[in-house]
Amino acid sequence: MSFYTQAYPAPLYVWQTCKGTCTNITNGFKYNTSSNGLLSNLTILNVTNEDYGEYRVIVSNGIGQAWTESFQLIPYDRPTAPINFHVIENTQKEATVAWTPSFNGGVQQTFLILYRINQEGPWINISVKDTGDIMINLTIRGLVPNTKYQTYMYAQNIIGSSMKTYEISFVTLKGVDGSSSASPNTGAIVGGTVGGLLIILTVVLVILGLRRYHIQFVRKQDSSNNAEYETTRTNTVNTGEYDELSQSHAIRGYDPSEAAKTYELLDAVQSNKNQYSPLSEHQISGAASMYEDTREASGNEAYENTRKS
Repeated sequence: MSFYTQAYPAPLYVWQTCKGTCTNITNGFKYNTSSNGLLSNLTILNVTNEDYGEYRVIVSNGIGQAWTESFQLIPYDRPTAPINFHVIENTQKEATVAWTPSFNGGVQQTFLILYRINQEGPWINISVKDTGDIMINLTIRGLVPNTKYQTYMYAQNIIGSSMKTYEISFVTLKGVDGSSSASPNTGAIVGGTVGGLLIILTVVLVILGLRRYHIQFVRKQDSSNNAEYETTRTNTVNTGEYDELSQSHAIRGYDPSEAAKTYELLDAVQSNKNQYSPLSEHQISGAASMYEDTREASGNEAYENTRKS
């Protein structure tokens, strides 16, 4: 910065920096001042964001009132990239991102946020003006549920654009039915379909249950018939044994104990009306006559002696 004046005698120059309050500047590693007659210069070394602002030079030569001139050091450059860009919240169809603004380059800056479905389609951008807040956030709307997105941002002013931030990814939450996208009509259709399937499944289960009950009932009836048949076969064998004994005409002696057993067996068999009802009258009469022939062949004496023993 330079200041030229017309004065006599030659004036003195004092440079100041004003950041709330004004302080005198001395030569050092940051500032360098030089004056030659009617001209004075201030040089700022290694300019940073903190160096921008108001500066003053006070001119006086001991005659009259001192003269004060103010300068505004305003940068005129591209903005610096925003920092701390991140996602603070996401839902099924929205996501909120936030960032911290950096130096605007000395003029008004605007932030551009770009996003797209992961590795697909063109980038969609949203612009946000710098409000001067320490932290700024933006809500991106109209997203697809259960979908991965990429996003990044940068700042720009009338001079140019800043560097881009790193790309970050986020995934929107799943919809109520767990699908990637579902309109209200689609949800109604899906709900009706599921309800219809449940009704059909219930009817099928009821029919299967009735059929199963009927099959079990028939099997139980079959098993009862089998048991009755087995009993009949066993008794038939016993009847055959009795016939063989009654038809034997070559008996030489009569054993009361064996006769008793045979008679008891015959009596037990005859007492079961259900089992021996199929026998014909001819068979019954034949059996009776054979019993009488056996007694006659044995004789009274043999019969009485056998009983006494």
